Amino acid sequence: MLAELMHSLWLQGVVLWHEKGELRFRAHRDSPLTDQQKQQLKQNKSQILSWLDTHPDYFHVFPLSENQKSLWFIHKLSPDNTAYNMVHTVRFAGQVQLSLLKQAYELVYARHRILRTAYKERDEDIIQYVTDNPASWHIEQADNWSSEQIQKWVEDSADRPFDLAMGQVCRADVLLRQQDGQTQIVFQLAIHHIAGDFWSCEVFFDELLATYKQLVVSQDSTVSTLEYDYFDWCAEQRRAIVSDTVEQAWQYWHSVIPAQPANLALVTDRIRPAVQTFEGEERRFELGAELSQAVRQLAKQLSVTPYVFFISLFQLLLQRYSGQDEFLIGTPTSGRSRPIHQRVIGYLVNPIVLNCDVSGNPSFVDFLQRNAAQLKQVLAHQHMPFRLLLERLELERD
Repeated sequence: MLAELMHSLWLQGVVLWHEKGELRFRAHRDSPLTDQQKQQLKQNKSQILSWLDTHPDYFHVFPLSENQKSLWFIHKLSPDNTAYNMVHTVRFAGQVQLSLLKQAYELVYARHRILRTAYKERDEDIIQYVTDNPASWHIEQADNWSSEQIQKWVEDSADRPFDLAMGQVCRADVLLRQQDGQTQIVFQLAIHHIAGDFWSCEVFFDELLATYKQLVVSQDSTVSTLEYDYFDWCAEQRRAIVSDTVEQAWQYWHSVIPAQPANLALVTDRIRPAVQTFEGEERRFELGAELSQAVRQLAKQLSVTPYVFFISLFQLLLQRYSGQDEFLIGTPTSGRSRPIHQRVIGYLVNPIVLNCDVSGNPSFVDFLQRNAAQLKQVLAHQHMPFRLLLERLELERD
C-alpha cells in the first residue's frame, strides 16, 4: 500500500523528503496534492519517513517520456544499434581557439541535464537520472590524412554505439589537421535520439557558438541555469496525458485511423529480411533556387504551405508506386507547442499519422486542399504521444 502511494506520487511529479524529522513535499501548481493524498501522508507519516531512509534517491529520478520508452525498448533489443545516433559534423573556418571551444562545449553540456542522463529499470518502471559524467571530448590528430581517411573517420565516429545505462548519450569528436600553416578543425557532435532530436542539435550548436564567442571576449565560464528543461517537459506531458486534452485527441485519432489499416505495398528490388538491419542509404538532391522559388509561389497561389505541397506530392508518388488509393504515412511534429519549449534540448518530437486518400481521382488542387484541411485537424490533436496512440489502438505490430 505504501509503495503504491509513493509510486503514484512519483509519477505525479511530487517530491517527498524529510528535514529534521518533518515530512516535506513539493508539487507542481498544475498537479497539486488532493485532500485525500494529504490525509494519506499525514496518517502514514512515520512509515513514510522510515521508507525515505531506505529509499533516499526514489524521488530524485525521473520517469521517461512516452516516446523515450519506445527508444529504450529498441535499445534493449539491440544495444549496439547506431540507427538512432544523431550526428552533425562541421568544419570550422578561420582561427578557432581549441581550448575555448572545448570549454564552450563543456558549459553547454553542463547546462542541459539530459545530456548526462543514464537509464535503467526500477521495479516495473524505466527511469532516467542525472549523472556527474564529465563531457566526452576526443581529439584525433590527422596531419597526413587524405580526404578519404577523413571521411572514413567521420563515418566510423558517427557509428560508435552509446551506452545508455552508463549515461553516455552525448559526445564530441574533434579532428585536427595541419595544412598550409593553419589548423583545420572538423567537429562532430553525436547525441542519442533518446536525449535529443534534430531541433535540439540546432539549439546545441547555437549555444556552443554563442558561448564560445562569450569566452573569447570575457573568459566568463559561469554555467547559466535553465528556467525550464526536458524533465519539466516530461512532467508537463504526464499531466497532459491524464487531462481532457489528450482524451479528446484520442477520440479524434480513434475516429480517423482504420481498425485494420492496410500495409503500404511498395514493390522493392530486394526481399524484406526477417530482421530489420538498418542498413540503408539516402539520396540527396537540390531543387535549385529558381525551381524552389517557383514551388513557393505556386503553393502561395493555391493557399497552401510548401510543406502541404511537398507532402501531397510524396503521397501521390507512393500511390503511383503502390497502386493503392488509401494508406497511412507518418510525419513528425516538433512537440514544441509553447514558447518555453523552443530552447529545450531533449526528445520532444512526436510523429503523427496522415490518412492518404486518392480515391475518386481528385484534381491536384482538390487533393492539396483536402490535405491542408486534414493537416489542420491533425495538428490540433498532436498532443497525444505516438507510443500511447499505438498502445491504445491495439494494432498488430510488424
